[in-house]
Amino acid sequence: MSLKQSNRISYIIVAMMVILFNIRYLNEKMFTIHAWANYDRYALVQGFIDNDFDFFKPETYVLNKQFPDDFDVPQKQAITSVDFPVTEYLVALLSKITTIDVFIVFKLLMLIYAVFGGIYLFKIADLILDNKWKSYIFISLALSSPVLIYYQGGFLPTIPALTFTIIGIYYYLKYFIGDKNKDYNIAFLFLTLGVLVRLSFLIVLLSLVVLDLFQNILKKEIKVKKVFIPILSFLFILIYWFYNEYLRETYGSMFLGQIQFPRDFNQLFYDISMIFKNWILEYFSIFHYAIIVILIAVFLIQNYQRISKINILWIFESILVLFELIFVFAMLNQFVDHDYYFLDSFYLPVVMFLLLLLKNISIGERTSKLMLIFLIAFPVMIYAINIQINRHDYRDNKDCDIIKSFSESEEYFDSLGISKESKILVLDASGPNIPFAFLGRKGYALLNTSAENIGRSLSWNYDYIVFQNDYFISDIYNNFPDIINRIDVLGTNNKITVCELSDSIYNRSIIEFASKFGYKTNGEYHTGFEYGEEIGWENYLLNSDYSYAGEYSSLIDKNSEYSLSYTFNSELVDGKIPYVIVSSHILKTEDKPILLVFSVSDSKGENKFYKAYDINNIIKDSMKWQETNFICKFPLITEGDKMNIYFWNLNKTEIYIDELNIKIF
Repeated sequence: MSLKQSNRISYIIVAMMVILFNIRYLNEKMFTIHAWANYDRYALVQGFIDNDFDFFKPETYVLNKQFPDDFDVPQKQAITSVDFPVTEYLVALLSKITTIDVFIVFKLLMLIYAVFGGIYLFKIADLILDNKWKSYIFISLALSSPVLIYYQGGFLPTIPALTFTIIGIYYYLKYFIGDKNKDYNIAFLFLTLGVLVRLSFLIVLLSLVVLDLFQNILKKEIKVKKVFIPILSFLFILIYWFYNEYLRETYGSMFLGQIQFPRDFNQLFYDISMIFKNWILEYFSIFHYAIIVILIAVFLIQNYQRISKINILWIFESILVLFELIFVFAMLNQFVDHDYYFLDSFYLPVVMFLLLLLKNISIGERTSKLMLIFLIAFPVMIYAINIQINRHDYRDNKDCDIIKSFSESEEYFDSLGISKESKILVLDASGPNIPFAFLGRKGYALLNTSAENIGRSLSWNYDYIVFQNDYFISDIYNNFPDIINRIDVLGTNNKITVCELSDSIYNRSIIEFASKFGYKTNGEYHTGFEYGEEIGWENYLLNSDYSYAGEYSSLIDKNSEYSLSYTFNSELVDGKIPYVIVSSHILKTEDKPILLVFSVSDSKGENKFYKAYDINNIIKDSMKWQETNFICKFPLITEGDKMNIYFWNLNKTEIYIDELNIKIF
C-alpha cells in the first residue's frame, strides 16, 4: 500500500470517528449545557440574514444588551460587538443559497470543522511520531475528550478557532522541518484566523512568535519575512479588535469582553476546587488520565537523563503552558461555569504533551496495536459515547425548559396575527436569545425579574409581552404581584402566554388571572387552621401566638424537618398533566431557607417527580406576614400515582403559616 493510500485511509478513519460521535445529534435543537451561548451564535446567523449580509454590523435578536448595562437599558438596534463572525456569516450565506434550515447548515458546517480539526491533528501526529499506530493511539485519546465532542455538535466559535489553530500548528511544524516559506505563510494565515474567530487563541500565536524569536536568537539571524508575517498577523488582529471595541462602545455587546480573574486567594482556591468538581471528568475521562499517567511513568523510565532530539517541541510546549496559565488566571471565574474554556486554553497543551510522551517512548508495533485496540480505543470511545448521551439528556434547568416552552412559539404567534416586525418583551428569559430564536422576532429579554426590573421594563417600547406559564407565579408574580393587574391576556398554548400592556388597571386575584390561561379548577383544598383537625392535612401544629386571620395558624418549629403536608391520589387528574397553585400567608422568624416541595410517587412508592422552591427567596422580611403563591406543573399523572405537597425544614428554622390553599387546574 502506498503512503498516499495509507494516509487517505487514516483520514477516513479519523473522519468516521468524529462523525460517529456527533451524527445522532445533528437535528437536535435542545442544548442541555450552555444553551445560552449556543443560541447567541445562532442569533448572529439570523442577524446576517435579516440585515442583508452586512458583515460589519453583526446583530442578534436582543435589543437590551448584556454589556455594559446588564440588560437594563433598551436600545433601538440589536447590533453587537463579537469576535470575527466568519462562521456565522458563512452559515447565513449557505442557508440562504440552499434554502436549507439554518440549524442543519450550522450543525453540518461545525461537523466539517471538527473533521478537518481531527484530520490535521492526525497529520501533526504523523509528522512528529512517524509511526501510524502511535498516531492512532494519540488521535483516539485526543478526539475522545467529552467536552470536545459535545461542542463539536454546537455552535460556539471555539471549534472553528481550534481547527484553524491546529491547521496553523501543522504548517508551522512542517515549515520547521522543511524550511519552506509557503508553509510559514499558511501557518500564520490560519493562526491569525483562529485568533480573529476566538481571541483566546492569541496565546498559541504568541507562543509560536516567541518560539520563532528564540530560534532566531540561537541561530543569530533574523529573516525579514519572519518578522513581516507576524507583524502583518498582529496588524489584522488589532484592526479588528479596535473595530470591535468601536461596536461595543457604540451599540453594546452580548458577548464578554473583559478579564474575570479571582478577587482574592479565597476565591482563587474556591474557583479551582469548583473547576475540578464540575469539569475534571468532562475534560477527559478517568481512562484518559490513567493512560496519561502510565505514559508518563514509561517516559520517565525510558528517558531518564535524556530528552528527545526534537527538543524545540518541548520549548514550544513550555512557552504555551506558561502563557495558558496566565490566561487561565485572568479568566478563572469563567472556568467555573464554562467547560468550553478548557478547549480555549489547556486542551492543546495537554494533547501536545501527550504527543511528546508518545514521541519519546519506544513501543513495538505489535504492542502499539494491542494498546490501541484493547487498552485505549474501546474504553475511551465507549466512555465518550456514553457521556455524550448523558450530556444530551434533558436536564431540569431553565435553559432546557425555555427551549421546550418556546419550541413552537413562532407558529403560535403567527396564528395570533402578530407581525414579524413586532417587538416582544420576554419576562424571565433565562437565555436572552433563546426565546427570540424560536419566536423569529426581536425584542427585550428580562433576565432579572426583581420588582424594580419588571416595573421598569413595562415602560419600554414593545408591542407584546410573553412569559412561560410554568415560571409565571414563582419568578414573576411573586416578585411583582401587580403584574396581573397591568396586562391583558391575548392567548396561551399552555406553554407560554402572550399579553399586551393594559390601558386599564385591574384588581384581580391570582386565581382569577389563572382562569385567563384557560385553566379550569379540578379541586381545591383550604385550611385556616381554625377548626382543629382538617381532613387530608398532616403534620400541622396549631399555634395561637401569631395568626394572619382568626385565632390560629400552623407552626413549623425547629424540631419539625418534614412538616405540614397534603397528599392526594390520582383519581382527580388521572391521565392529565395538572398545574397546582399553593397560596398562603407566611411569617418567618429568621432568614433561613425552607423548601416547599412538590413530588409525585408511583404505585410502588418510587419517586417520579420532584421540584422544590425556597420560600425564603420570596419572603424578604422577618416577623411580617406575606402572601406567597407557587405554581408547579406536574408530569403526566397515571393510575396509582400520589401527588405530595409538603414543607421541608432542612435548616431547622421556625415559620408560621395561615390561610393555606391548594388549587388544582
